[in-house]
Amino acid sequence: MSEKKIEEISLSEKSAEAVHETGRDALEKKGLFRDEDSQKLRKEIEKIELDDHLKIQAQSQANNLDASAMEKEMKVKKLLEIAKAKGVIFAVSVAKKINDPYVLDSLHDRLIEGGYYKNLSNSR
Repeated sequence: MSEKKIEEISLSEKSAEAVHETGRDALEKKGLFRDEDSQKLRKEIEKIELDDHLKIQAQSQANNLDASAMEKEMKVKKLLEIAKAKGVIFAVSVAKKINDPYVLDSLHDRLIEGGYYKNLSNSR
């Protein structure tokens, strides 16, 4: 890979991290990121186990997302689509199987920002 390509990749990852940090700052200002209930719910969701059939589906979708050359932000957008179609718990399971802490953290931030956790905590 040429040095220019490596530099471009490096810059795009730094840009994504800057956007992520800016998003986190915005969430903190809105009082969404520090919300104790959201943080507790996030931990509970990550502990939930899917049944065997759904685990296989989640792994398959994670493999598809991970194998693609998508940038991290595109993976998060795809995971949000999965959350809308199959639910938050399934989408978080897929994100965990991708094994990329940035993608998982970004997904959680977007789910908090989108009110998904509030909807879950209200239905409990």
